[in-house]
Amino acid sequence: MTTEPHAESGRRARLFSEGADHLLRPALALALLLAYNAFFTPGFFAVEVRDGRLYGTLVDILNHGSKLGIVALGMTLVIATSGVDLSVGAVMAIAGAVAATMVVQSTVSFPIILACAMGTGLAAGLWNGLLVARLRIHHHHQ
Repeated sequence: MTTEPHAESGRRARLFSEGADHLLRPALALALLLAYNAFFTPGFFAVEVRDGRLYGTLVDILNHGSKLGIVALGMTLVIATSGVDLSVGAVMAIAGAVAATMVVQSTVSFPIILACAMGTGLAAGLWNGLLVARLRIHHHHQ
């Protein structure tokens, strides 16, 4: 199925003109969530320095959310190029399972475990990339 050029340019123009509207609701929801926490959770915005490190609820949220943010950044690039890659979660799960299994069942050092988990993720990602790029195995909707 082909898309006519004028229809595609009209769709892009509509997306850009509605861009501010799409950001308003999430920004408002975030503002309401932060206001709720400021009112009902004492010390939510409190950040303190102990032993040269930052401590506080917001610091914890940023630390734990950063991992998801890295994956989301990669997925944003995939989706922006009109692709959908659902295998990212599976690759993360496999790499995590390798790391967890090695932690429980061996006396190997942490750097080795980390290298094995990253190597597993790299191998699975390369395999998926090979299947999609070279063998054209994927499902794509317009």
